[in-house]
Amino acid sequence: MKKIITKIKKLPLKKKIRIAAAAVLTACFVTVAMVSSWFSNQKKAAEMYKVEYPNALYINAAYREDQVYFDLGGIEVNGFLRDENHDLINADGTPLGEDDEPVPITKKEYVFSVSGSNTTQFILQMAHTNNNMFTYKVYNATQVTTKPASGEYITFEPHLNSHTENPLLEIGSDIIDKNRTDPLYYIKGEQILGDGVNSSYKNPTGTYSGGVVLANKSTADKTYYYPTYGDNTEVEAHSVPSYWQTTLENTSAEIDANKRFRKYFILEVTWPNRPASTEENETDLMYFSAKRIA
Repeated sequence: MKKIITKIKKLPLKKKIRIAAAAVLTACFVTVAMVSSWFSNQKKAAEMYKVEYPNALYINAAYREDQVYFDLGGIEVNGFLRDENHDLINADGTPLGEDDEPVPITKKEYVFSVSGSNTTQFILQMAHTNNNMFTYKVYNATQVTTKPASGEYITFEPHLNSHTENPLLEIGSDIIDKNRTDPLYYIKGEQILGDGVNSSYKNPTGTYSGGVVLANKSTADKTYYYPTYGDNTEVEAHSVPSYWQTTLENTSAEIDANKRFRKYFILEVTWPNRPASTEENETDLMYFSAKRIA
């Protein structure tokens, strides 16, 4: 090292300047290369996140609209079937005649969706309290743009500018048009979540084969009761929630080239014919959740 320093000292001034400049340029080049590499990696990571949305799951209304459009308000338990002009109609849609009895409304249906990416299997869970006479069931659904000729379906009218929560606007050939106002139709499929063993009893005991766990202290399985309420025996019975869940799988045909998927469902809310009590002061709390497991 001393020999090198001695040789450098003996060099002419111009040569020393050239060596110093070369050293500075080399250091700058190494620094720029490292910084450029860091920025390149960050850009690639950002692009990957933008394209794939790792492990993202979204619960939205029909047509993957924001949750505000999944509104359970406005259920009229003592209402009658009416047309778009609010005139009474029969079950087949014909005008009500003088001798015809009004047809009571006994159910209301809502469309919702679960979409995401990098998910081949997930759990869909529904939980609700039991303050009202409502019975809840969930069916899978298929979205089509043409009115079905037969079968049970729901007509949905898209809302403008209603996709601020879910960035997955393109999933395979299903591309969201934010300006669409033409109706969409959702064909009702098979039931995937039910109302327990005995649908005539609002908060039944036992376990439903579809995956229901009831958080009721009187059931044999108290798994969901004690973590929430402990040994408290003063909890109002109808406020104790019931849980329904099922495991859903995405087939290869349901996942697009960007590893994204979407599934549509119909929530059916039913109640007895002309209930004796409207329970106007009672409210059910209801929750949906989706959890990725693979």
